[in-house]
Amino acid sequence: MKKAIKNYFTTTNWVYLLLCVLVSVISVATLVSVGQYGGLTYTSAFGNMRPAVTQAFASVLGLCCAVVLSLIPFKKILKFWPFFAVACWVLVLLTFVPGVGYQPGATGSQSWIAMPFGMSFQPTEIAKISFYISFAVHLNKVRPTLNHPKNLLLVLVHLLLPVLLVHFQGDDGTAMVFLVIGVIMLFMAGINRWVVVLCATAMAAALPLLWRFVLTVHQKERIIGLFWPQQFTDTTMHQQLRGRVAIGAGQLFGRGLFQPNHYYVPRPENDFIFSYFAQSCGFIGCLILFGLLFGIMVKTLQTAGTTQNRTGAYVCVGVFATLLFQTVVNLGMNLMLLPVMGVTLPFMSAGGTSVLMLYLSVGLVLSVWKSYPRTGLQKV
Repeated sequence: MKKAIKNYFTTTNWVYLLLCVLVSVISVATLVSVGQYGGLTYTSAFGNMRPAVTQAFASVLGLCCAVVLSLIPFKKILKFWPFFAVACWVLVLLTFVPGVGYQPGATGSQSWIAMPFGMSFQPTEIAKISFYISFAVHLNKVRPTLNHPKNLLLVLVHLLLPVLLVHFQGDDGTAMVFLVIGVIMLFMAGINRWVVVLCATAMAAALPLLWRFVLTVHQKERIIGLFWPQQFTDTTMHQQLRGRVAIGAGQLFGRGLFQPNHYYVPRPENDFIFSYFAQSCGFIGCLILFGLLFGIMVKTLQTAGTTQNRTGAYVCVGVFATLLFQTVVNLGMNLMLLPVMGVTLPFMSAGGTSVLMLYLSVGLVLSVWKSYPRTGLQKV
């Protein structure tokens, strides 16, 4: 057993795995503090410690899944991914079924499935794994002729279908994550820059239509509130305003993770866990946290740039895009630079499904890392 463990760590990217575990440890410790001093009012199992317990369980389960997945050759994963993809998107479609789809609180997004013991499951998080692989396989197949109109149209349809499906769930934050994943993977595959310019121009021209016919009143208030927050101090902008003050209250070294008298931010365990962590650990703690997250991103991108398998490289780029986009958007939300859109901070925000998805993504990256010599990118 000891020999097997030693052999595993000598053949895998253990630094990458360690960085993820360190962020998870910080997350669980922060959520324990939130349970004590964050003003939570959970009345179900484990009380206010429920987010921390769920996060710890999901992190351990996810780590085990990542290790198992890393031991499976990437070609075998590609062989069996269609079965996983079908299961993922069937679960996503089930959220549209009355009585099955579940909307926790007033999120406006019916993208969860209720489970026993007051738990819930968000299929779109796991569906990101399916999208990484399916889109990577598609891009690798058409890469030499990607910019031919027919192939480009099919690739764009492949990208936009999950984006629209998630949008109709009411989860525009996750829909944007899917969109950014696909766009960055397309850049990696060599999409023509004039196609990018054309698409960007079309999106800019469509902004008035989006504002008039797509965005809800609440979403419009989120955007307007960034410029005139005083109009929504006690309503739409309440959480963001308090979150920004909480970040400033941390100053250089913070108030202490397990000390009382934290500045209150509504629901700090989810999208605004950074504001709680920042006031607890200060600027120095934030530097350490973002250093760890940056290290995870660099290791992910490093695997993409050095693997011999092009499909694997595209998958790694998709994982990198998720980590980068969610980190930037979540930080922007907490600093009141971007509107709140329900995008979590990777490995930190409470959410069992999100954490499990991230560790499965890590397992995919490790599988690519272990399966191919790192001597440069080739089409395989």
